[in-house]
Amino acid sequence: MALNDFAVQHAELCAGDPQMGLVGLLPWDGRIFGFPVGEYRCGDCNRVAADTGKVRAALDRWARSSLVEVCAASVPAAHRDWIALLPGLGFQFVDFTVCMTLAGLSSSRLPESRIALREAQLADAPAAAAIAERAFRFGRYYADARFPRALAERRFHQWIYKAIASADQRSRVFVMSEQGCVNGFSHVTIDNGVAHLALPAVDIYLQNTLIGFELYLATLRELQRLGVRQVTGKISCANTGVANICAMLGFRFSGPAAVFHWHSPAARHLNPPIHIRKETFCGNGLAGAL
Repeated sequence: MALNDFAVQHAELCAGDPQMGLVGLLPWDGRIFGFPVGEYRCGDCNRVAADTGKVRAALDRWARSSLVEVCAASVPAAHRDWIALLPGLGFQFVDFTVCMTLAGLSSSRLPESRIALREAQLADAPAAAAIAERAFRFGRYYADARFPRALAERRFHQWIYKAIASADQRSRVFVMSEQGCVNGFSHVTIDNGVAHLALPAVDIYLQNTLIGFELYLATLRELQRLGVRQVTGKISCANTGVANICAMLGFRFSGPAAVFHWHSPAARHLNPPIHIRKETFCGNGLAGAL
């Protein structure tokens, strides 16, 4: 999986006024979903607060011209002014994330793992992708009630399939298999001795067991063998199971952030707003009663 799959080219939301923020398209997500997905990088809070109408109108114009249906924004959890301001721009809160770091892996004395991992082969891709499609429940696309769950599942299906198909020294996928059956995987990227836990998962029937801990432990042992010094990652704060595993393995947590989604009024692929669905249901119920 090439790094340019995730590269975002940002431009000023309001031309000539970078303090109003930047916008860009997420190429990887757009290709999978079949419609453009955007990102808003917040500018100067005071400037935006002084002219929210201008910024909100600019977001709408940009989304319509780019056919964007969803636009994400992320701000530090301690930045309460931005958290209060974003809903006024049309954004809705969907998730909290936290970064995690394990330093000194090369000198750590890790316990033995009860499972073994091997490098994924192309033949493993269909089974791993099927696990990815059903194993996840957290993340901003899952937390967004407007976002179709099938699309969120497709994203991870395509993610791990492509990661296995294009694996190299910097992007590796390890699989956990037993009797020829893949029941877990771990996708990591490595750069200059630092590894990023991009996408680890065990099959749904193994969740809430110790196998998840063993997968993370075995992954760390593989990374240690490869000479990795430090491991990083980012998870949803709602994913307490993974947070507990990482805490047991010595990770430290930092950088909590609030994640918001803006939905285009012209969106054709998203679920309708909850209040519209309720009104439709009530209307049908009333008609039936009459």
